Amino acid sequence: MLNIMIWTKGKIERLKKQATESQGRIKDLFISCAIPVKQDSYAWGQFLDEPRDNTQYGIYGTSAAIQVLSLAGFNSTHKFITGASKILEDTFTKKTGLFHEKGDLYVLYKLTYFAEGEKPTENDITSKNPIMEKIIKCAIEGQGFGEYFISNKKKSIHSKVVATAFALLSLKRYHPFLLSSQCKSILKWLCRIISENGKLRPHELGLATLALIEYKTLSNGISNYKSTLHECKKRLISWANSRKKYRFGESEVYYYSTRLNNRRQNRYLFFLPDCLIAIVFLKLNCPKQTLNYLLGVVRHFTGKILGKNGFTPNITNRASTVDNLWIYRLLKEFKSTKTTFLFPSTIVSWWEKSRLGKFLILFSLLAISILGSSIATVNASSDKIFPHLFFSIIGGIMATISFGLLVQFIFELITKKKTHESN
Repeated sequence: MLNIMIWTKGKIERLKKQATESQGRIKDLFISCAIPVKQDSYAWGQFLDEPRDNTQYGIYGTSAAIQVLSLAGFNSTHKFITGASKILEDTFTKKTGLFHEKGDLYVLYKLTYFAEGEKPTENDITSKNPIMEKIIKCAIEGQGFGEYFISNKKKSIHSKVVATAFALLSLKRYHPFLLSSQCKSILKWLCRIISENGKLRPHELGLATLALIEYKTLSNGISNYKSTLHECKKRLISWANSRKKYRFGESEVYYYSTRLNNRRQNRYLFFLPDCLIAIVFLKLNCPKQTLNYLLGVVRHFTGKILGKNGFTPNITNRASTVDNLWIYRLLKEFKSTKTTFLFPSTIVSWWEKSRLGKFLILFSLLAISILGSSIATVNASSDKIFPHLFFSIIGGIMATISFGLLVQFIFELITKKKTHESN
């Protein structure tokens, strides 16, 4: 991907400061949008720009708030964390209420947000957990996860990549699942489906890749795990390198259906593919050929957040709680990455070129450098100011830029093997 943006250490450090400020804005938005439901209980709605008198809240928004505030450093005893956790617990355990009437407690995607809001500061959940167990019931034998489960006779009969990725990501802390043979079986299914389906949409492939990364420690015994992860990486890099800047931050809609009382329910989710895929690249230790894209995406999101006090995609023009949760995750991952890992190639991903391509680039830069130096030297010796001074300046600029690129190119070629293998 051609990108004339030249990133320096100073620019990347400034971007990290903007990421910190953006995280603060998101945190403050969640705090200001808390809805007091009853004594010591708080919840959040679908959007962060609702009118202040709004009293509607939901599972996604409340879970997103717990996760963002926990990532921001709020401990498990903070009133917002305990209050929101109480709302989710009451919603899950009650057999009546609006959420049950709508069938939300049968939908896998809703259940995963219950799970991710469960004990958010704990990295491991070792004891049996009813929410996690309910998610596991959505698994289909010999496949991945379906999108809803009411009973053994009323459930999804087809596994979906998005559902499987959601479930795996929500169960990554749950030891009873991690230690089961079912977990390995589902990972094998996901690897096979990714390999067979070359037309997965960016958000599907991004989510699936995130799931595979999170389960890397369990990859032993899965013969095609490494090749599948490599294929995911290759496909995502290809997509990112063809992505136009004006499309950064665009949402994708994912439609799915469930059944309740023998009636079909059509539902949908919104995803930010650029955010998802940028997180993937960071977790893959920043492949060099993705860094211009990665830095551009982070700059886009921070610019939008600082400019509008929260990210609002063009498709809805609303500050979604879930969108801002995912962006917060991206910014946290970005800030934790060493600046030295974030230097992109100035013009192109050099190591993606063939040996002939490398030779031609090297030869061209050397030739331009010599030509520029010659033009500058010849014209500088002339007594006439114009046009010789003009050509002398142009020659000097050509020589300086091309020589700088030549030095960087040679340095990148020398260090390529070491940095590339670390990815």
